[in-house]
Formats: sequence, structure tokens, C-alpha cells
Amino acid sequence: RHFHYVPELTLAFLWTCPCGFHYILPYIYFIFLYILLIHRSHRDDQKCRLKYGVAWDKYCQLVRWKICPGIY
Repeated sequence: RHFHYVPELTLAFLWTCPCGFHYILPYIYFIFLYILLIHRSHRDDQKCRLKYGVAWDKYCQLVRWKICPGIY
């Protein structure tokens, strides 16, 4: 339902990889973005459920995964 978040998270992670894995500071942006997008996916689902009702529930049955198919 929100697969377009995957490339954004991937790019945020890859932009920080050249900094190495010794410090957490370069990854703050990725961690923040991850939390933000997970929370946003829940909010979007709630808004769509209110707006579309039963049609949204049927769509959610067809598309079970929120962000990454087979994972979440």
C-alpha cells in the first residue's frame, strides 16, 4: 500500500553508508525517516479507512503488506 517508501528509505541508508559503521550520528537521518514513515503509513491507513470505508477494507485484504511485500 505504501511501497513508494522503500526507495526513499533505501536511498537514505545508502547515502550514509560511505560514513562507515563506527558511529551512529550519520544514521540519525535514516532512523528518523524510518520512524516517521512507519508512523505515517499507520496514519494514512486510518484516514483511508475513514474516507473509503468498506472499499478500503477490501483493498487491504487484497494488498496485505503495508510497505514491503512479504516483510511488513
